[in-house]
Amino acid sequence: MTKFLDLDAVTAKAEFTVKLNGTEHKLKIASVETFIQNQKEIEKLSLAATAAEELEVVIGIIKRAFPTMPEREIRGLNLIQLEAIKDFALSANGEKVEKVEPTEGETPAEGNG
Repeated sequence: MTKFLDLDAVTAKAEFTVKLNGTEHKLKIASVETFIQNQKEIEKLSLAATAAEELEVVIGIIKRAFPTMPEREIRGLNLIQLEAIKDFALSANGEKVEKVEPTEGETPAEGNG
């Protein structure tokens, strides 16, 4: 018997929304292409990157994650808000994995599995 996977029926399990200046903006789930674009932009930053260069990358990530959010409003955020929305977008899209620190008495796991 042939097995069938209907990818059109596979959708994100949860919706993520950000409210800014009274308007709600839904997260656009990252496609593979968006994920690659985000990673390439992050990797292009050298250790000598300026704060402005880093912020431009963050703004790009946010614009792709929340396409209804006007860029002028993103640029009007304070740095704490900008960091919060960036972390929210990356975590919601599975691009950021939270690092779990070992508790007292535990040692970190060795290797990749």
